[in-house]
Amino acid sequence: AVSAAHLLAELYCMLLLPVLLFMGASWPLAITSTLFAVHLIVSMVTDARHFLLDHENTFVLIALAALKVFLDDEPALGHALTGVGVLLFFGAAYLLYRRLGRAGLGAGDILYSAAVGSITGFPECLPVFGAAGLMAALYSWIQSRGSAPAPFGACLGAATLAWLFLHPFLPSS
Repeated sequence: AVSAAHLLAELYCMLLLPVLLFMGASWPLAITSTLFAVHLIVSMVTDARHFLLDHENTFVLIALAALKVFLDDEPALGHALTGVGVLLFFGAAYLLYRRLGRAGLGAGDILYSAAVGSITGFPECLPVFGAAGLMAALYSWIQSRGSAPAPFGACLGAATLAWLFLHPFLPSS
């Protein structure tokens, strides 16, 4: 039996490629973005089930993000700098949490977030990370009134999937 979540993931990926092509993306860019979405889904499932992001898949996401930035018509430097900025921000948050002796983001979340930052660029990364934070907070609140850990990677993946699908329809700045 195929689960509803599996079917939804398959339908999403099946629709993303033609939507991107219809909205004017080149074949290499549309395929790269769709493969990025597939690997986001793998990360989401892994994080939701085990509260971890496997490094192998995260490095595939980083490579696909770099390829998308290279293939995209948008300025590559801005997207690369956004990825580095996100990496530094989440790296600092990780070190602060560890210094305070608190659990929080893992090292996989830092690299994963950098890939998402590179894909979305600035300022588009702001609503993506904001939506992910809201989903994580809502998850934690529903589970135990705010004290349960949330799979941030799964929440960030869901927000990024929404952005990948909706981005072609948004007015360009």
